[in-house]
Amino acid sequence: MNAQNTSTRSRISRRGVLFGALGAGAAAVAAVAFAVPAIIGTSVAATALTQPAAGGPAAMCAQVTPEAVEAAGTSFRADVRSIADGTVTLSVTERFDGEVSDAVTVTQGVGAGIDGEPIVFVEGESYLLSASADGVIITCGVSGIADAGLTAVYDAAFG
Repeated sequence: MNAQNTSTRSRISRRGVLFGALGAGAAAVAAVAFAVPAIIGTSVAATALTQPAAGGPAAMCAQVTPEAVEAAGTSFRADVRSIADGTVTLSVTERFDGEVSDAVTVTQGVGAGIDGEPIVFVEGESYLLSASADGVIITCGVSGIADAGLTAVYDAAFG
């Protein structure tokens, strides 16, 4: 391994740690934001999440780990109920962490599926999703179709 590869790996590792720390802080804020309505008895019909800005070819994502998923603060499994006028309605089937209502709405993603880009939802599919405290879906492999690989990561994170 040459010095250039070591330097690149070091930058990516530091970036992953930075994003993990930011995610943990965001998770704490999200916990308060979601807990207050529950404590005072306010009911919310649907949770609205947003997609991240498109990352493009320059977006670099670290390997998805159970720790990355745990740091999100809000994690759940949901099925796509409908897609209409650029809005996706999801039906939450399992909650792992954080507070999320039975129905979640999110804007439909557009793009080529490059790491870091918004998710392009498909009707009839089941997704594993994690969101930051400000309600932005965490992509880069942390959220996506509930295939065997991502399911194994969520199972390791939430047992």
